[in-house]
Amino acid sequence: MDNLTDLELEKRIADIEGVNYFITKGESPFVGILSENDFTGTPPELIGKFNPLTDKALLWDLRQKHEVEIDDFCKTCRIWVGGHGDNFATDYDEIDQLPRAMLEVIVEANNG
Repeated sequence: MDNLTDLELEKRIADIEGVNYFITKGESPFVGILSENDFTGTPPELIGKFNPLTDKALLWDLRQKHEVEIDDFCKTCRIWVGGHGDNFATDYDEIDQLPRAMLEVIVEANNG
């Protein structure tokens, strides 16, 4: 899972969550959230960015929805999805790696 770029990881999470999105073009591409089709002929509009790596509220919602648990008892922490009995876990060493580790384990638990 370490070989996914941030953009690829965000796209995988958007797919899991059923977000209507597109990938922008240019020097700094991002996952853009599109408005839903209102069937009036008006094209969908870009209404925001989908970036759970930097959006703490979105990350918290994903953590709650997917039942991600963080065990910081050890020097290297582990994350489980859906309780301690599941096999989906990711290690992280630094606190700034935690958001990425949480998203990686959600992707892994949803068939990679």
